[in-house]
Amino acid sequence: MKILCFTPYNPDLKTPETSNTFLLAKRGHKIMLVHTKNEFDDLKIDEKIVNFNPDVIFSMMEYSLPIATAYANLMKKPIYAHIECIPPWRTGLENGKDYGLDTLENERDCNQDITKVYNIILDMFQRTNFRTISEESWRYSFEKYNGKKLDAEVKYYTYDLEPLKNYEFKHPQKYQIYTIARLVPTKRIHHIIKALGMIDKSIRPKYAVIGYGPMKNYLKFLAEKKDVDIEFYGNGKYGIKEKVIQESMFGVEIFSGIPIIEGAYYKKPSVIYKTPQTEEVFSDSVVYCNNNDINDLKEKIEMLLKDRKKIEELGEKANYLIFNNKTNILDNETYVKNIERYLNKAIENFNKK
Repeated sequence: MKILCFTPYNPDLKTPETSNTFLLAKRGHKIMLVHTKNEFDDLKIDEKIVNFNPDVIFSMMEYSLPIATAYANLMKKPIYAHIECIPPWRTGLENGKDYGLDTLENERDCNQDITKVYNIILDMFQRTNFRTISEESWRYSFEKYNGKKLDAEVKYYTYDLEPLKNYEFKHPQKYQIYTIARLVPTKRIHHIIKALGMIDKSIRPKYAVIGYGPMKNYLKFLAEKKDVDIEFYGNGKYGIKEKVIQESMFGVEIFSGIPIIEGAYYKKPSVIYKTPQTEEVFSDSVVYCNNNDINDLKEKIEMLLKDRKKIEELGEKANYLIFNNKTNILDNETYVKNIERYLNKAIENFNKK
């Protein structure tokens, strides 16, 4: 199958979507991967893309959907689209403070322009030939947003083990914990810093953060204020991320999925807020605390700091559950077969018109 894939460009790291195209290529498909920005203006035709003449177009994220739709219309090709969710914190569906927008008085991630963008994206999404969302428990966000039932299946995560294997070494363990996330409010790193600041200094660990984003200066200020020993490692390229995971005791991942899988590969457990989405995906492979409850987050971190054997047991458990198909994290083969089915359904539905 010739598959034209569109995904947003990220200069700082290899995204899961990019990894997924490699999995499709390994199955014998001919892939053209096009990185996009947020193109809502007039389409500038790229003859290389047109000449590729795909069997089907795969829009891998919401912000790649406008250009993917434009090419699908231009070339009269079927299109399969994936959107994680309609972000409640960006579209006014729910209080932004429930998603970490409680940091600065001028912090705003919801406005009319963003709402207009999602109106356009959702209209395009509904017109595609096949659709998926990231979790069943996010379905409500689409239906609440436009008041209609959503006809879409669920596409769960898979993993990219190659970089984890390439940088697997025996590192001496440090007395530190880590987070891998963009430095933005929804990832709630500020909650973790506040929780660490509440732990007695005699057992307070060093805090390693892998990520980039606009909140770095604020987080540095907050860590200094709370007397938390924090170190930022940037985008974690060239084995830095893998090294930090391996030499840490465990991770704290408030609103990120892939880092939990990466930690589990190295048998590092993760502490995470309990939500319908995290329960749906990770089942019993993580340590849950109450959503947005910094006191409970502090208690769970402290519990692990006081029990090294518990950390080892939970790390083994996470590795077993995630990599033996006991959660809704899919192995590569199952994942790619699902993608092939979605693409074929898009072609089938297109041909019915």
